[in-house]
Amino acid sequence: AEAATKNAELARRQNLGASSMFLAKSLSHEVDLRWRILEAEAASPSLRQLMTEINQINLAAGKAAADTTELQRWVEKRWIANSNAFRSTCWAINGIDGTQVARVPEIVNGKRASSLGNNYRHRDYFHGEGRDFTNAELHSRNDVLPLAEKDVYVSAVFESVNTKTLMVTFSVPIWSGPPEEVGRHRIGILAAPVELGDFGVGKNAMLADTRKDQLNGAAGLVLHHPDLGKRHEGEELPYLDQATLDVARRLTESDLNNPGLTRTFYDPVTKQERLSSIEPVMIRGRKHPERETGWVVIAMEQLPEHVDE
Repeated sequence: AEAATKNAELARRQNLGASSMFLAKSLSHEVDLRWRILEAEAASPSLRQLMTEINQINLAAGKAAADTTELQRWVEKRWIANSNAFRSTCWAINGIDGTQVARVPEIVNGKRASSLGNNYRHRDYFHGEGRDFTNAELHSRNDVLPLAEKDVYVSAVFESVNTKTLMVTFSVPIWSGPPEEVGRHRIGILAAPVELGDFGVGKNAMLADTRKDQLNGAAGLVLHHPDLGKRHEGEELPYLDQATLDVARRLTESDLNNPGLTRTFYDPVTKQERLSSIEPVMIRGRKHPERETGWVVIAMEQLPEHVDE
């Protein structure tokens, strides 16, 4: 009987470990697919030529003065062509100075999108430094360039103004020339915001971010949970407790490709201790630091269903 109990316990832990590893790998493929789609589109010679011309005019004028009709047509066609493989709320293109020069959908609620022509040099998805800059920080720096040290990027989590849903933005640089061109440089970005609910995490798992978010400046935000519905205004967001966050961070900083760490963790949504397995979401085919998303999947043992007496 004792041996059977030990075997059953071992099987529970192995199953959770296998589940967390499978979910983490699936998520890493989803993240990398989005980056690869954006990278392929950003490498278009047509886009490169259009961006070069638009940047020259806008930089000379000191404002958004270039005709972006052709660029708008290009991004609309590419967004439609990739709509089945890549769900996103929009695609946007920013010039070298951070100005949003094209966006699809262009029309929002019957009007031209208010973001078009505005400057977003301060935004995390543009510069890739982990958070939005304050006005003071922005004015004190003249080295804020499009993803200056990154080839791909997924932004810190932020909340949609319209839907109150949690989102991240995937972004990649647009280059002045092909990879073989010596001295090529970044001339803009192609970006796509994505609702975190679009990722397949499963009904007995949660997704959390070990990086600081854009909402409270805190780490450990739960991005997805099967019992987490649409957040209402003023409602507190769930975060991992410090002990779980410390474990998750150690795993995200490790390159070990082992089954998830299985132990009892505190579930901040159900407010219960649950046997769970944590696995970092690592993009194995990418170089450091882009392979570390900062995300962790936590596969949780299913809670017993409540039965009314």
